[in-house]
Formats: sequence, structure tokens, C-alpha cells
Amino acid sequence: ASLSVFLGPFSIRAAEAVTQATPPQLQTLQEKSLLQRQGEWFVFHTLLRQFAAEKLAEFPQSETAVGQHSHYYLQEVADLGEALNGEMPHLAVQRIAGAWENVKGAWETAVSRQDFPPMLAALVPLSDFCQIRGLYREGLRLFSQAAACLREAHHLEGLAEVLTQQAAMHVRLADYPQAAETIQAALPLTANEWVIARLNITWGEVLWRQGHLREAEKKIEQ
Repeated sequence: ASLSVFLGPFSIRAAEAVTQATPPQLQTLQEKSLLQRQGEWFVFHTLLRQFAAEKLAEFPQSETAVGQHSHYYLQEVADLGEALNGEMPHLAVQRIAGAWENVKGAWETAVSRQDFPPMLAALVPLSDFCQIRGLYREGLRLFSQAAACLREAHHLEGLAEVLTQQAAMHVRLADYPQAAETIQAALPLTANEWVIARLNITWGEVLWRQGHLREAEKKIEQ
């Protein structure tokens, strides 16, 4: 039943890390047609997963399993941050794309539990992935959820970090007024030099795309 925490295809490595399931156990479930094998991934049939999730919810360890799932996938994304900006980013993109339903679920779990450290560690790589794959609206939805939660918790530095990536999504969607508004809301919240620089660069891009070249140069130089 613990495998029902997976919301999409999952690897043997993920199953071992999150639920302590062993390869022989997974093989047995496959032979019983409870799991399907698709290349390197295992897949639960939707109805079977829903049934197993209902059973898991009856046990106290269900909350632990959900938390382990969230931590595992957010750490996976965080660990791919450097690769996403390396010489072969497509390999990192493929790994996240293959686990995308689980990554989204992991993010939403962290938001709902106000589990901010792993969420913020995965933030920039997740934003990079969304921008590479053109998932601007999906990224905006995930970041909006997080921003609302961070605002409610008065976690201002974390809020500024999320708003920085939210602004980037608005730029990709050509919603320049909303991007500028988001940047202006974020700047007073942070003393982090990297975040401030990122916000000013994005603001410069907004101005440049609107044809305000001189103002854009000033923002980028700040």
C-alpha cells in the first residue's frame, strides 16, 4: 500500500528510498499485474493506486510515507540544479520530466505542510526545468501556491525567493505588468544579494522587452 504515495511512474531506486520496497517485492507485484513495467519505470494502474492509497490512509505510517516521498523528489530536483545549467541539461530535464507527476505532488505536499527547507532548495532547479520545457503556467501555479503559504507563515526571505521565480514565469508568458508588480513586491522582503540581483536582472528584461532600453540597462547594472 505504501507504493500508492507515487503519483506517476517511479524507479526501483525511488521505491527503495521512499518505501523500502525491494526489487524482488516489485517483481512479485509485477507478476501479479499489480504493477506495470515501462522501461526503467514502474507504473501503478490508477484504480489500483487509489484503492491502495485508501488502505494506506488507515495506517499511522501513511503520513511518514507521504513526507518521505516529498523529501525524496524535492531532493532529486535540487541535486539536478547544476546539471540543468551544465553541458548536457537535456539529461537532467529527462529525469525530472519522467518523474514530473511525483515532483509536482512532492512540491504540493511540502507547501501544505509548510515544509519550507526542501521546497526552497528545489525552487531554482524547478524553475529552470519549467522554463526549459515551456511549462510556464504550471510553474506559475506551483509558485503561487508556495507564495501564499510563505506569506501566511511570514517567511519573508523565502517569499522573496519564490516571487523571484514567479516573476520569471510572468516574463515568459509576456505578462510584463504582472512581472514588474511581482518584482516590486519582492524587493523590500529580502536582504539576499543574489535574490536582489536576480530581481533586478528580471526587471531589466521586462523593461527591455517593452522597449525601455536605457531603463533596462540601469536595472541590470544594479
